[in-house]
Parts: sequence; structure tokens; C-alpha cells
Amino acid sequence: MWVTISDRSPEMLRSLVLKMYWDRESKPAVNVPFGDFFSVGLGKTAA
Repeated sequence: MWVTISDRSPEMLRSLVLKMYWDRESKPAVNVPFGDFFSVGLGKTAA
């Protein structure tokens, strides 16, 4: 997965929502803020 986000503020990372569906379900199996899913909930990155 490759995603480019120019605004990496905590507000932006929490406002983007990642939803994953499978098995033809109407509700997502995963519904989480983008930053939280990738462990960047506070908007701080580390190498």
C-alpha cells in the first residue's frame, strides 16, 4: 500500500478513515482512523 499525504498533522491523520470490507459484508471489518492504523496517532513519525 502506498499513500502520500502532504498534511501529516494529527488532525488530518485522525480525520482520514480506513475502511476494509470483505465477504460481501455491508459493514466494514476494519473501520479505523488512518494514523491509528499505522501507529502514527500523534502525528509523529520515527525511522
